[in-house]
Formats: sequence, structure tokens, C-alpha cells
Amino acid sequence: MKILLSSSVKHFDPIKKEVKIRHSVGVLVELLSQVLEEFGDVTYIGDADQLQGQDFDLIVSCPRNFDALTKFNTFRKSICFFNIAESDYLHRTLLAEAQRLGCKLSDCFTPRRYYHADLNFLIGGQDVMEQYLEAGVEYDKIRLVYYRHGYIPWKWKYKNEKPVFLHTATTLGLRKGFWHVLKDFENANIDAELWCVGQVQKEKFWQDLAKEYDNHPNIKIVGWVENSDPKYIELIHGADYIFFPSFGEGQPGSVIEAMEGGCLPITTRESGIPYHPLGIYHRGDPSTLVEAANLSHDTYHDLQNDMKDFIDMIYDNEKFKESVREGIKSIL
Repeated sequence: MKILLSSSVKHFDPIKKEVKIRHSVGVLVELLSQVLEEFGDVTYIGDADQLQGQDFDLIVSCPRNFDALTKFNTFRKSICFFNIAESDYLHRTLLAEAQRLGCKLSDCFTPRRYYHADLNFLIGGQDVMEQYLEAGVEYDKIRLVYYRHGYIPWKWKYKNEKPVFLHTATTLGLRKGFWHVLKDFENANIDAELWCVGQVQKEKFWQDLAKEYDNHPNIKIVGWVENSDPKYIELIHGADYIFFPSFGEGQPGSVIEAMEGGCLPITTRESGIPYHPLGIYHRGDPSTLVEAANLSHDTYHDLQNDMKDFIDMIYDNEKFKESVREGIKSIL
């Protein structure tokens, strides 16, 4: 069988079979590639690479390149791998937030022309799935899959006397809810610390917002830390909670990494993490942060134990590969 796989060559090296940058995309594509190689010869191209006039038995692509590949090449079956929230939903949501804040509309939007795949793999759980169903993707053509990074060691914790909330993302900006990270934490008025890890979005609005907190006694904007750096693991192990009021995701790797390291999640419905031990977080309402700061050590430990069971049950890469394997078989 001739198979074409299109995703990010920045994150996965198909020649060396190595994850070049240990990012969610790299982990996912490596897993996908391993399964596809069980079915035949895999040709791997970048998610922006052009290809025309070729013949394949199966095309597997992220949304960015899916329409062009299926339009200009011959194929028997096609699979689209959704790695982020449905584009129209995300665009509407972020446009409203950008207008409210007075900043630019930014961050990633997937193309809209991907509804004709024979099968769609989706990460992010039921809430993200609803966005695609509302956009017209058929329920019977969607398979939910979950993955984990698997390299952040678990740590049992006693909650810090001065609780630490961690917000980590590749870009601290619009889509990740960075404004709410800072403002909601400040408005919670709790004796706690907030650590923000990532690169502040390169726009004056976000740069100025970050500068407002340069001298805040309880807020530290750490900046970018590569997740292969030991400091990254130290930050996760030193924090109590991962605070992630995102507007749209697939399955955010930074949240899974923090959960793997023992941090309880405080996330929105749109975050793509179908696990809310303290309830779904609503942007602008910091009451969940207050509740988290006041948890007893015993309650925190019990919730941490429940979370570990959940992670081990749901986020399993062998289960991910088996789901992909069975999905492919179902359309051949």
C-alpha cells in the first residue's frame, strides 16, 4: 500500500525517525508514522509542501494541507487528523476576544475545507468534537484519540503553603487566554504565586501587558523554557496547579505535561482536556482559583490520586495506536 503522510517536518524527522522538537505535534506524528508503516510504504512531506499528480492508496494529513493534497492527487481513501479546534468556531471566539481587548486577531486557524475525508481522527475530547459536528462533519466519520508525552516523571505532592499556579504555553497570548491568566489571578486576591512560562506574543498589546507585571510580588513571567530543559521539569514539579483558560485547542501538550508531573488542571471547556476536578473554569470568574488555593493537603492529595488514575486510563500511547490502527482498517 502506498501511503502519503503530511504534517510538520519541523517537529518530526521521517528519515531519522526522531522527534526533532519534543512538541505535541512531534509526538503525534511519530505515533502516526509508526502505525502507518504497519500498512505499507509511507511517503512523508511537510504540512506546507506541494504535491501534484501522484497516486496513493491512502492520504493522511492535518487540515492545513488536506484540501490541496486530495484535490491535486489521486487516492483511494483519505484521513484528516484534526489537531486543533474547528476553525470557524475558533475564529469567531478569538475575534470577539480580540475586539474586546483591542488587540490583533492572531494565532493559528486551520483551513475550512476538510469535510470530505473518509475518516477523521480528533484529539481533544467530546467538547472539541461538538465543534466539528456543528460544522458539518459526520459523527460516524470521527474517531476520538488521546495521547501522552510520557517523559515528565510523576511527582506526588503536598500542596505548597503558598500555592503555585503554573501557566505554560508555546505562546503567551490571545488563544491561550493570557489576559485572563494575569487578570483573573490578580482579581482572585489570594496568597499564591503565578508562574507564566512561554514566549510572550510578539505584539505591542501583549508585550505591554507583560510589562505591567514586571514587579508584581506574586507573578513571575519566566519566558521561554524548552521542555527538554531540566528547568522545565523543575517548574512543573514545583507547581500545584496548571492554569489554562484557553479559547481553543485540540489537546494541549503543555497541560498534559503538567498533569503527568502531578499538577491538578484548572481549565476551560475549550481547553480540550475532558477532566475538571475543581469544575470547568469560566474566564472572568476567579472563584475556582480561590477554591484551589484553599484546598486542604488531604483533599489535594486525593484529587491528585484520582488524576493519576485518569491519566493512566485515558492517555495511553498504545491505546492511541490501536485506535488509529482500527480506524484505518475500518475504511480499507
